[in-house]
Amino acid sequence: MAVVGYGKSATDIALEAAEVAETVHLIFRDPHWPVPRKLAGILPWKWGMLSRFTGALIPPYLRPTPVVRWINRLGRPPVWIFWRLVELLLYFQCRLGTKIAQRQNLVPSKPVEIDAFGESTMIPRPELYKSIRQGRITAHRTEIAAFIRDGVILRSGDTLGLDCVVCGTGWKNDYSFLSADVGDILGKNDDDGFYLYRHMLHPDLPNLIFIGRTATYLNILTDCLQARWLAKLLLGAFTFLPAKPCWRTSHS
Repeated sequence: MAVVGYGKSATDIALEAAEVAETVHLIFRDPHWPVPRKLAGILPWKWGMLSRFTGALIPPYLRPTPVVRWINRLGRPPVWIFWRLVELLLYFQCRLGTKIAQRQNLVPSKPVEIDAFGESTMIPRPELYKSIRQGRITAHRTEIAAFIRDGVILRSGDTLGLDCVVCGTGWKNDYSFLSADVGDILGKNDDDGFYLYRHMLHPDLPNLIFIGRTATYLNILTDCLQARWLAKLLLGAFTFLPAKPCWRTSHS
């Protein structure tokens, strides 16, 4: 069988399949930087990477504070070095240089400060890379060119005989169900999507609430916190909503 994708769901499926299937292929265009539970097997990831310090080192995307702006401009060389050291640590810890099909490897193309802190966050089970090195999972850094009767043909030129293909390729958000007027207010046609206060509501649309639109390390926890905040708002525990001039600075 083959699993297409390189996110958490795809790699979990590949590992489960490797326990029972004769052969398992993992097909992906580009790998992502891993987010291990512990850096170097010692320091919990959240202590090393999920702090205000590292948050200030991530490229700002919306109205950064003067300190963050200074760090990412005048202090850019040390920031660049810091993230390259993180990449080096992950490279050796997870042995990303391991040769896979067509002599490719598992080193991502995007820098870790962009790749590991976005929607493509990769939180692998510890045995994933070991299974790839041992050949229990055959990794292909390419894409499917065509489906044939008994398998697939890859862009790399390989032909795989398969009886099952699982697509774990993610999804794209579709807000076409919203009216044109609502879409214009949200700005849903912007290249960067649209911003919401607490990732939930727009001050011009106070009766439209989004729960679960945020992608984080722990989506279930984030959705729970949003639901609790909304419940407090509906119960009248607080009435504060941001004023139009400042709501974009108070989105988180």
